[in-house]
Amino acid sequence: MSEELQVGQVAVSPTRSVEGASWIGRLLPIVGIGLLAFLFGMVTAIKQSPPFYAVRDAWLAFCSLSEQQGIMSSQWPKYLWYPAEGQPQGLVENNPAESYGDYTSFVSGDQCSATLVDREGQEIHRWVAPFKNVFPNSRHVPQWIPEQFILMRRGLVYPNGDLLALYETIANTPSGCGLAKLDLAGNVLWAYDDYAHHDVSIGDDGRIYVLVHELRQLTSKDTELNPLTDLPLVEDCVAILSPEGKETKRISLLDALVASPYYRPMLIHVDRYGDITHNNTVHVVDADFAAHYPEMKSGDLMVCLRNLNLVAVVNPESEKIVWATTGAWEHPHDPDPLPNGNIMIFNNFLAHGVEHGSGVVEFDPRKWRKEWYYTGNGAHHLRSDTRSCQQSLDNGNVLITEGDRGRILEVNRAGQTVWEYVHPVRGGEQGDLIPLVCGARRFTREELPFVEQLKLKTRQAPLSGEVAAVGK
Repeated sequence: MSEELQVGQVAVSPTRSVEGASWIGRLLPIVGIGLLAFLFGMVTAIKQSPPFYAVRDAWLAFCSLSEQQGIMSSQWPKYLWYPAEGQPQGLVENNPAESYGDYTSFVSGDQCSATLVDREGQEIHRWVAPFKNVFPNSRHVPQWIPEQFILMRRGLVYPNGDLLALYETIANTPSGCGLAKLDLAGNVLWAYDDYAHHDVSIGDDGRIYVLVHELRQLTSKDTELNPLTDLPLVEDCVAILSPEGKETKRISLLDALVASPYYRPMLIHVDRYGDITHNNTVHVVDADFAAHYPEMKSGDLMVCLRNLNLVAVVNPESEKIVWATTGAWEHPHDPDPLPNGNIMIFNNFLAHGVEHGSGVVEFDPRKWRKEWYYTGNGAHHLRSDTRSCQQSLDNGNVLITEGDRGRILEVNRAGQTVWEYVHPVRGGEQGDLIPLVCGARRFTREELPFVEQLKLKTRQAPLSGEVAAVGK
């Protein structure tokens, strides 16, 4: 007759005890093997013995392929489309008495095109030029990349209506796709088939300065870079082109950095893409800005090495960095040299006390001081983690491109919005996505005489039959 169990007691049979011990006995060797494998992996990684490279390279390739497939699996790919957050569409604010200029051009992520709107937000003209129409047999952009993953990153408008169009992709590394000059109708005048990316500028003499990059495998000669990594690096360069699009010179910014007194190996971060500098800007320094700095001269090139938070000036003849500064910014874009010697720059990762988001700062490198800062007004704070830029206007106002929110606004120095335009296109299954705006620029009528010629041509068109919209 078995005894009745008291509360809190558990009956354990001898058979179950043996089974439990047997299960633990089988588990211990597995745990031991796993621990040994972990320790072996640590030693292999620390000493970087041959198995380490095989596993590492395979893992990096897997991560890159997974990210690429994730981006390309969507009809509305990230980095090109962002939550619209209930934003209005088209013109939001227009104060002609306070605003400067007449026309605004911009490029965006919804298609390979550049758009010109007037002060009222009405479209004046659009240059539509899909990448594969401009570069049908590109030698470096994989044919399997769909058109929707290639965007026009910059679109510089000439006074006669020609457009300098810079293409890049979000689906490949390197991301640069090419540079082309188009006429008013979008026809190709010439094409520069290389890894052109991020930014392009035109000198007073018509020469063109464009960023290019490519993968570079380090050799035994790269004594300063070899200790950092054995992975291929993304080498940033500036290519100098003739007005006809022929390359005349190429300057390696990576080599210029390593040879400069500003190079600090301990500060270099190498990600899995091998991207050390991530240059996103090239501007031609004019005589007014250069006059404030004895190291510079008119015609030097200002670049922005985003991953180092470094703004540098390169002499195109010597190919050396002659001046550089950090400042009140984190992962910035588009440093503009101003006539007063200051720099105006888009600060993407603003983080100071309780502030967070993005901002535009005018910074004096000589005094190491912020002269002006804008982070938004009212309930709308600037927030753009990627891209974005600004333009200092002749009346003192600033035109700001808040890229990730598809928004362009003009503010005065008191921080008041005097003109605002939000991209009117929406995407996504619920129509809740907005395409990014990569960059915008303001023009006066005098700067773009072709617009008045277009209007005149339209007014003179016959009244019978169809009459095309202006510039379309």
